[in-house]
Amino acid sequence: MIELVKAKLSDIPAMQALVVSEVKEGIILNRSEDEVATNIRSYVLAKNDGVLVGYTALHIHSKRLAEIRSLIVDKNYRSQKIGQKMVEFTLREAKELEVEEDVLVLTYLPAFFEKLNFKEINKELINFFETRYLYNEESYPVRFVDLPGFGYAKVSKSLKEVWQKNLVEFIKHRVSIRFFIHLRDARHPHAKIDDDVEEYISEFIRPDQRYLTVFTKIDKLNQKERAKLKRDFPDSITVSNLKKNGHDRVHIEILKTIFDINNETKKQNEA
Repeated sequence: MIELVKAKLSDIPAMQALVVSEVKEGIILNRSEDEVATNIRSYVLAKNDGVLVGYTALHIHSKRLAEIRSLIVDKNYRSQKIGQKMVEFTLREAKELEVEEDVLVLTYLPAFFEKLNFKEINKELINFFETRYLYNEESYPVRFVDLPGFGYAKVSKSLKEVWQKNLVEFIKHRVSIRFFIHLRDARHPHAKIDDDVEEYISEFIRPDQRYLTVFTKIDKLNQKERAKLKRDFPDSITVSNLKKNGHDRVHIEILKTIFDINNETKKQNEA
């Protein structure tokens, strides 16, 4: 018989064992024992006669915004509506906690959540990409979140207000974010909105996170303008889609920051 219960610290080993294959495939983000323990009150478990067969979590970002995370059901117990029952449990919990407005979920299974009356966020607001880096015969899964609601993106004022209300809180409190890559137009290096974004992120960025400025359209600048840009932003990277320049440097920084991989690591492995 399937029952839903709140998680206890003693459940952590079974919880981590349940997601081993999904973590390896990059479907679910790996969470350390300490991270799970810190958020143990957020989890609801599905158990069959005391054996863990699934779990999910309700993470509270603010009074207005909550997020459903880490939904997983044992492959042998799928198609029994266990996932649906856990999601419905977290929604009731959000209501009981008086979350004022929204419950958000980031998922690669939108059809499942649409059946539960979730609405897809406008793709002008947020986009998700999953890819893998192949380096030194190893595979490294990465998830990118693209937020085009800032800068020169052609979005309405009301859409930007939605971004401010929910997504700013999301990036501020999302513990799995490791790297902020800020794309700025090299033709407008001191645009106020970009300066505001950099200042905002600097207010909450953690020691285990990193911020990198990447200037696009560098091919539009002359030599004098490029030299000034480098003086003003010495730690930035410049790229050109037209001339295919600079992209490798960005990829290297991603590998170094997220996976602690660099050329020296490769040389040591080859020694």
